[in-house]
Amino acid sequence: MQKRELRRAVFGDESCIGRLPWLNTAVLVYVGVTVAVLTLYLIAPVVTVLNGTILYSMPSYLGIVGAVLLCVDLFSNKVLWRGPYVWLLYGICLLAVVSSLRTISYGVKDNLYFLCWAALDFALLYSVAYRGSEKMLRRFAAWTYGAALVPWTAACCVSLGQYVLQIGYSYVSDPQADASLTRQGFVENRLFGVFNPLNHAAYVSLMLLLIGLYYILRTKKPLLRAALIVADVVLFLHVMLSNSRSAMIAMWICAVVIAALLVRSRVTSARWKRNLAALGAAVLMAAVCVPVYTGIREVAGHVPYWAGTAQERPGQPNSEEDLLRREGLEDDTSNNRFAIWKSYLALHKDIGLTGLSPGNYMAYIRENHPENYLVKYIRDTFPEKYEAGLIYHVHNGYLMVYVSTGLLGFGLLVAFLLLCVVRVFRYLHRHPETDPEMMIAMTVVIAGGVAAFFDKGIFFMDNTPAVLFWIAAGYVMKKAAAEKRLPEKKDS
Repeated sequence: MQKRELRRAVFGDESCIGRLPWLNTAVLVYVGVTVAVLTLYLIAPVVTVLNGTILYSMPSYLGIVGAVLLCVDLFSNKVLWRGPYVWLLYGICLLAVVSSLRTISYGVKDNLYFLCWAALDFALLYSVAYRGSEKMLRRFAAWTYGAALVPWTAACCVSLGQYVLQIGYSYVSDPQADASLTRQGFVENRLFGVFNPLNHAAYVSLMLLLIGLYYILRTKKPLLRAALIVADVVLFLHVMLSNSRSAMIAMWICAVVIAALLVRSRVTSARWKRNLAALGAAVLMAAVCVPVYTGIREVAGHVPYWAGTAQERPGQPNSEEDLLRREGLEDDTSNNRFAIWKSYLALHKDIGLTGLSPGNYMAYIRENHPENYLVKYIRDTFPEKYEAGLIYHVHNGYLMVYVSTGLLGFGLLVAFLLLCVVRVFRYLHRHPETDPEMMIAMTVVIAGGVAAFFDKGIFFMDNTPAVLFWIAAGYVMKKAAAEKRLPEKKDS
């Protein structure tokens, strides 16, 4: 009994969630503001305008406010412990602290910043689904989605205009963080638009597109539905024109999952028939969406020619070539990723059990392995980035955890992912029907998971894809844990 009381005093339980109702409301408001602000900070001109002003450091201010809310929650509502398997995530944070102390000679600031955001992702965002009633959470989600969608769609429209008019340029968008040039508009057969970086922007568009599908089906207002459809079309075109192959793959996977779950939810036969129908729908969607996407992309690649804005190219002044055909990938389809991953894995002796920390790993590798491909390529190709202390980043979120927290941290991550996957499949096994909210939340998680395979995303990051991922992941885990087994229908 004493152990149980001690455990409740330290970690709390479901009865502690409402001790300070205003705190839960404050956290919801904070999360909504964070999504809106971080979304704006992926728009390059916004960062340029704010550079040198007090608003430039808004992400840092949000980190401080989040840390205060987290401390208050630790001693009151204790919601930070409610996320399923969150203790594994806290273990990763603890190992990041150890690796930060190990590399403290390279600095404290960056590690403190990334550790703070990792803690906020795991403690506030992953548990946000426990901070209110279903009605309150729906209202929070709608307002947050709208706050992000409106400016982002406007920026996407400007970017689409840049593609049609074939506008492309470079400038230093954020001189305080990176003195190298930022590509904007349509450059090198890709629509960078007004965003920076490109891949993060493509995933924001994909995630907002997926969430938009839910609101298109849910709303009963014709004008709002029409506006959301237009917004989703704009977001789809931005993903396609960005030429981000990882975002494209994620979109295809999400389409296949949605098709399978929709058919599975509508078939009322026995389980094996239902699952067979879902598998057939998935295969059909996979067979259809690739050629459809390719056809739309082929048409889009010729629009500037039809608009009379395509610029003449040396040796091909009159040809209507596909403007979206990326060049330079024939010899290296991974776009250097295989070489990057191999180079990081080759440092396994340095990484060890606890890693090189999320903020100092670049400085450590730069000093101790100056001839490593990760350092040499940036030094020779992007001298401005090298002078700013940068090397090739990991281009893989899971590898980022390994490099930052070592073999122990990576083991905790694998355990967390496996437990989550098992819980979701158990939920699907028990529930023949998947409600739309769960379905869309799952696809947002899938999109973030795929993003993390090809970029740094979702771990030790302060960007919109990471924030949306952890919010959606927390909802999926809560939903999968709360639902009870439904009666199985017999074969007729």
